[in-house]
Amino acid sequence: MSRLGIEKPLDFGLAEGGVSFYCGLGEGFLLNHCVKIGHRILWRIDEFKCNEFSKLERKIQTIPWNFFVGTQEPQFKVSSHSSRLFHKKNIEETCINAFKKYRHGQPVRAKASNSKTTIHIRFDDNVCTISVDTSGEHLHRRGYKTLSTEAPLRENLAAGLLNLTLEKINPPQQSVFIDPMCGSGTFAGELWHLNRALFYRKYAYEDFFIIRHIERFGHRRLKDWNQQVENQYEFWLGDQDSKSISVAQKNLSMLENVSWANEELSSQSFTSSNHPKWIVFNPPYGIRLKKSPQTLSMDQLIHSLVEKYDPIAVGVVKERDKSASAPNSTHPLQLVERFVFLNNGVPVEFLLYQKP
Repeated sequence: MSRLGIEKPLDFGLAEGGVSFYCGLGEGFLLNHCVKIGHRILWRIDEFKCNEFSKLERKIQTIPWNFFVGTQEPQFKVSSHSSRLFHKKNIEETCINAFKKYRHGQPVRAKASNSKTTIHIRFDDNVCTISVDTSGEHLHRRGYKTLSTEAPLRENLAAGLLNLTLEKINPPQQSVFIDPMCGSGTFAGELWHLNRALFYRKYAYEDFFIIRHIERFGHRRLKDWNQQVENQYEFWLGDQDSKSISVAQKNLSMLENVSWANEELSSQSFTSSNHPKWIVFNPPYGIRLKKSPQTLSMDQLIHSLVEKYDPIAVGVVKERDKSASAPNSTHPLQLVERFVFLNNGVPVEFLLYQKP
C-alpha cells in the first residue's frame, strides 16, 4: 500500500473473508496489480438497512451505474444471512429490474465498454452491502504463467507461504532460493514478483468509465517502482520431469539469475555458491499426483536436502497430519512454523524448519 501512497488506510479491519479499509478510488483500483494473497478487490459503493424489496429497488435505481457498467447488463451475485430478504433469486430479479429502470432514464454512454461487470449484493442481519468487483478474474491468475502442470499450488497461496517464510527466517539480501520439485515454477515466480506490480493481464476496473475522472490516474508510479526492485535472489530450480522443467522455463522467462536441473533430487547439481541457501517446495501428496520414491518419507527427504545444500531453512507443503503435536524428525533443523490450509480442497500443512 505504501508504494501507492496509502500510508495509513482509514478504518482498516478484518471483515468476513478478508479485510476492509478506506482509501482513494484510484489507489484502490491499482491494488489489483499489487495484492498477492487476496482473491479480488471489491469496491463498496453502498450500505443500508433493508428488509423490503421496494426499498432495495429504490436504492438500486439511485446508483450511478454508468460510471462502471458498460453496454452489458451486470451480473448480480447475491448472498443473504439472517435477513428478512433471503430468497436469492428474488433479490437478483429485483436488482435486474431496478437496473433496467435506471437504464431507461440513463442510457448507456457512447463508446462504453462491452465487458460484463460483476456486482456483489450481500445481506447480513438486514443490512445490504453493494460492492463492485474491480478485479474480474480471480487474482491468483497472474497472467505470467501461461502453462501448467498437474496439481499446482495456487499463486496466492504460494505468495502467502513465501511471505510467512521471509518474515520468519529473514534471509540475507543476497541468497539462493532452491525449489527441487519446481513443477510449473509457482514458488519461484511468486518470489520474483513478490515486491513487483503485475501487468500481465487485464483487470475489470480498466473498463470503468469513472477512471477518466480520477485525477492523474495511471500505472506510471507502479512501473517506476518495478524499475527500482533489485534482483536479490539466485534461483536453483529442479524437477525430475522434463515436461515440468520445460513448462517452468517458459513461465519464468523473466528470471535472470537461474539454474536448472532436470534430474531426480539425488542427482541434482548446481554451480557452487557461497551465499546462504533456503528451500521451499511442494512435493506430491499422493492424492491427485502420485508420490515418487524420493517423497515417500518426508523426514528422509528433508534430511537429504540438509546434507546436500546445508540450507538456513526448509519449507515444505505436505499432506496434513491430523496429530496436533509437532512431527517427529531426525534432521538437525528446528520446526518454527506449522500452517494448516486447503490446497484445491486437499487438507495440507506447511512446515517451516530453520537452523537453530
